[in-house]
Amino acid sequence: MLAAAFLLLAVVAVAALLAERTGEESIGSLVLGDAAGPEESSPAGPAATPPRFGVNLSGAEARGNDALRPNLVDLRHHVEQLRFDLIRYPFKMDRMTPDRIAELRVLTDYARRRDVPVILDNHNYGWPPVAAQIAFWTRFARAFPDDGSVLLDLNNEPKGVEWMRWASDAKQVVAGLRRNGIRHPILLEWPGWSAVTRFDKHEASDKPCQSAGCALDRTPGPLDPLGRTYMNGHRYFDANGSGLKAGCRQRNGIARERSGFVAFAAQLRKRGLQGYVTEAAFGNYRGIPESCKAVGEEAVRAIRANADVLRGITWWGGGRLWPDRYPFKIECPKKQRATCPVSDYQKAISPRLVTRAP
Repeated sequence: MLAAAFLLLAVVAVAALLAERTGEESIGSLVLGDAAGPEESSPAGPAATPPRFGVNLSGAEARGNDALRPNLVDLRHHVEQLRFDLIRYPFKMDRMTPDRIAELRVLTDYARRRDVPVILDNHNYGWPPVAAQIAFWTRFARAFPDDGSVLLDLNNEPKGVEWMRWASDAKQVVAGLRRNGIRHPILLEWPGWSAVTRFDKHEASDKPCQSAGCALDRTPGPLDPLGRTYMNGHRYFDANGSGLKAGCRQRNGIARERSGFVAFAAQLRKRGLQGYVTEAAFGNYRGIPESCKAVGEEAVRAIRANADVLRGITWWGGGRLWPDRYPFKIECPKKQRATCPVSDYQKAISPRLVTRAP
């Protein structure tokens, strides 16, 4: 009965998380991704610090009940066995009580000892007032070291805010945190599901902004007086970019070949910015769909080749929350986790992975 109850909780939580992405606008065919024309060059040379390949560990952001939130066993499995060297931990801000912060600190301390940075992701799809964001993150961030081992992902996929207001608010939030002595690296997401395809739409100067890059360009003041704020994009490869389907086909049915990461990197580079991709997926433990093989390989190449501006990526689909049938589940079936062999998808998304002995 207890196992059945936990399974029910997991199914409900998964349904709720996927429901957050319904209503996704069509972003797959916008400016980047599979746009016609030659792909930009990838200038990162051998001197660039290698990018980190990581994973989202879901559970603490689930609706209703987060009993399946990541624990130390989960984290060690992904770091030591699956060899990811960057972790994103989605959570709900109203759950961050002193006890929960202490629990989370155990995870970040372990990861710090292993040289694995942790991105603390406020998985809230709204856009709180500037003062509220500054107050929460000032209190919360002070519980964690500011040596780069913990990064602050201010707000997941903001909704309900227009572009220029978002850019103005974002710069005020960052400035407010810096005035309060918060020196942690900050990750900044944007409206439009934080899609890399919505970072720069090349708007004419007499047209309103419909992208993050445009809004930031037109908003006075620096993004971060410390230069430690990074743009944080998401990218799914189904027809409308929603991440609700396992395939990687465009609306015309043709399999995707480009991730859009090279173009995203070029847009960051011309602004003197750097960034991360903190949600993307193109397969699961069981395999990689045929339509996703080309774009998946290109995505990994693009992250590596543009390491001067793309600091790393965290793939979506990690954590005990996800049932075995979830199309982006990174781990093998739960009952086999301790003994299952490494899969082709795991090798593709975790280049540091060394196959375990049987």
